[in-house]
Amino acid sequence: MDTDERWHWGRSEQDGRVHAFRGGGDTVETACADEVSSSDLIDTHFGVRCVHCLMTVGDQITNRVSA
Repeated sequence: MDTDERWHWGRSEQDGRVHAFRGGGDTVETACADEVSSSDLIDTHFGVRCVHCLMTVGDQITNRVSA
């Protein structure tokens, strides 16, 4: 797996939830399809997780393992 394809987790200052995202730049797209400004992301795993991001990442892991 390419390192750009890995999910990273960060807390959004916009909604206070921890989202999964890929890549970087000024704006990042989260697994739940929200757009978050990279300046509004705090690099932490602590906090309330976005359930949609958890499900999206979990489904991808399940598909990879069962393939």
